[in-house]
Amino acid sequence: MNSRPRTIWSLSNALTSAFKELDPIPKFKAIGKLGEVLETRLSQSF
Repeated sequence: MNSRPRTIWSLSNALTSAFKELDPIPKFKAIGKLGEVLETRLSQSF
């Protein structure tokens, strides 16, 4: 088991891996939404 703390980067990597299972159009939409969520989250951190 990995004992390192989770980061936004590790979340992004995990979701990107999961998106590989999607068909092209849903994958495109999901990756776009992920970008929006991460951008919003990261902009609140700084």
